[in-house]
Amino acid sequence: MDFAVKPVLLQTATPSWRTLLILGRVSNLPSVWTNATLGYALGHLAANDSLPGWGAALTLIPFLLGCSLLYVFGMFANDWMDAEWDQKNDKPRPIPQGMISRPNVGFFALFLLFLGLSTTWQAGIWTVGLVSAIVVYTLIHKKTALGIIPMAACRFFLVLMGAAIAGPELPWLTATSLALYLLALTWIARNEHRFGKMKLVGWLLAGICLHDAVWAAVLLNLNWVFAFVAAFALSRVLQKTIPAT
Repeated sequence: MDFAVKPVLLQTATPSWRTLLILGRVSNLPSVWTNATLGYALGHLAANDSLPGWGAALTLIPFLLGCSLLYVFGMFANDWMDAEWDQKNDKPRPIPQGMISRPNVGFFALFLLFLGLSTTWQAGIWTVGLVSAIVVYTLIHKKTALGIIPMAACRFFLVLMGAAIAGPELPWLTATSLALYLLALTWIARNEHRFGKMKLVGWLLAGICLHDAVWAAVLLNLNWVFAFVAAFALSRVLQKTIPAT
């Protein structure tokens, strides 16, 4: 490690809750919930020829919590991996700003991983796929443009995880549609400077919920549409205080 960056990366100040929320990019969590919930609803519909009731939906809460923890694990792992690059390129992220140490971020990431797996393991191979995609993205995204593929795969697997806990039928088309949306979003995020002062990425990240709302309008019912649109609004509100990227 470069001695020029080591002192900041190893600072030991106690992080604030806001620092942890920024690291976890929690303003994006509503879209994680809609991805997994859409998958669950479609899986339940295929397996039972009916939509899940509110009682069944409530049983999703531990699973959605686990999906959220895995997402935040990925965000922490990303900042841990990029710490020196962020420092050298003056990126305003918590580690190079001295708000939390790199070792602490690594510890939190592992803790979040184990907690997330504890309530998502029932999705089986699709949970393995999600964690693998997170790890691959973390390792390669600064080295190759192909890093957008594992990023898209993360959301693809989220939909399949939700469906897998509801039944054997998987919504491949919906998951693929979401992956394509993420490919486009990630390309735009990497080239946002080409769009002048337009702040597209925050809107597009929240817009993942609207992607899910469209599928809900086609395959589910208006209750699901309203719920996903509300998640979009919540994400936009959270982005006012917790940056999406």
